[in-house]
Amino acid sequence: VVEGLKTGDSYTLRETIAPEGYKVTTDTTFIIDETGKVTSTGTVTEEGVLLVEDEKTHISVKKVDVADGEELEGAHIQIIDSEGNVVEEWDSTTEAHTVEGLKTGESYTLRETVAPEGYTITTDTTFIIDETGKVTSTGTVTEEGILLVEDAKAGGSLLVTKKLTDLLDGEDVYAIDHTYEVGLFEDEEGTIQVGETKTLEVRNAASGTVEFDGLEPGKTYYVREMENGEVIGSGRTDGRPFVVEYENDGGVTVIEDGDTTTFIFENQYFEIHEGFYKEAELTIDKKIISASGRPLNTTDVFYAGIFADPEFTELSDIVEANVLELDPAGGDSASVTVKVQIVDENPIYLYVTEVDENGNRLDDSFAYQYTVANGSVTLSAHDTKKTVTITNTKPEATPTVTPATTPKATPTPGQSKIVVQTGDDTPIALYVGLVLAALVAVLVILLIRKKNSR
Repeated sequence: VVEGLKTGDSYTLRETIAPEGYKVTTDTTFIIDETGKVTSTGTVTEEGVLLVEDEKTHISVKKVDVADGEELEGAHIQIIDSEGNVVEEWDSTTEAHTVEGLKTGESYTLRETVAPEGYTITTDTTFIIDETGKVTSTGTVTEEGILLVEDAKAGGSLLVTKKLTDLLDGEDVYAIDHTYEVGLFEDEEGTIQVGETKTLEVRNAASGTVEFDGLEPGKTYYVREMENGEVIGSGRTDGRPFVVEYENDGGVTVIEDGDTTTFIFENQYFEIHEGFYKEAELTIDKKIISASGRPLNTTDVFYAGIFADPEFTELSDIVEANVLELDPAGGDSASVTVKVQIVDENPIYLYVTEVDENGNRLDDSFAYQYTVANGSVTLSAHDTKKTVTITNTKPEATPTVTPATTPKATPTPGQSKIVVQTGDDTPIALYVGLVLAALVAVLVILLIRKKNSR
């Protein structure tokens, strides 16, 4: 009973510590009106008693297969408190088991003492329930707050990977969406099958993997590809577009209990047919040089276009990207590789040249001169790697030359003004003076001779 609260004011009712085995409830608010009536976001009884309602803590525990999450029955599970006391134990079923009334803030141990048939006992995990009822654990807790006890099957595991390759060159073959069947046998002839046939899926990939578990350690098993329940023999086509190749004739020995062994075999295809493809690679190298042929560092960004026609009018639609950025990033070169799907045995023709960022071929107004080496590209199922080299040359700037002139003489009054433009700065007055001096010397010699002859 609380007396003397103000009418009309809103009050908050808060629980800070819950009774043992309960969660702290959320806040509620209440108001007392002028008649003494209580209204609240929580519960008010007919007698006007305001309730603080607590909920017991609870957790749900589920026993599952660690590989596929399937519920398992037959395990014996215990919950042990921090003092080592067993506070709850049960045998698992295919439904989750719920435990109520555990203390908040205390660390509990979840222990499996008996595993389902064919499984190994999992290691202990611990968990804590906080005051709001949230569960945290060293094990796995689902989004719904269910605590999982995860078991692995007893015995060893075997991961079987099938690779799709080209029979001629050994390169990867990719399946768009294909399924295969794989079986495991005790005998080389493939007559005593172990477990069920596994479905192996390959989607836009060159390989797929399936797992066989619960296998006897140290025992040799035989991997076999199957079709409609029948074993496909190694090296046989039987009308198929591939042959199966196994290492060690498909035999593999499983290692120790709890460990995983791997095995790889191949389907080798004769040709690329519908639903399959190969990945070719087209590499474009960019080199930047000066007019003298030396490497030239630049921050300019260049682009290369991949076209379907030699006139460079239509960008190709069968490549991963048809306009490629080549950024030297301050250096003198750049390179980019694009993947091309080869969907059959027919060759693919592509044409590469310099373009702008929108895929338009560049003309003579481009700041660089460019040459393209091996720009006409042919790719096929057995010719899957090509390189195109684009070399950009930075032209030398043309210098601006200002013609030199002789100084302009200032004429004396009464003289004519003569301007001689020679296009260079040769000292012509000196040459004129020398010529005049030579003439004077010749005249003097002639006069002396004439006088002597008298």
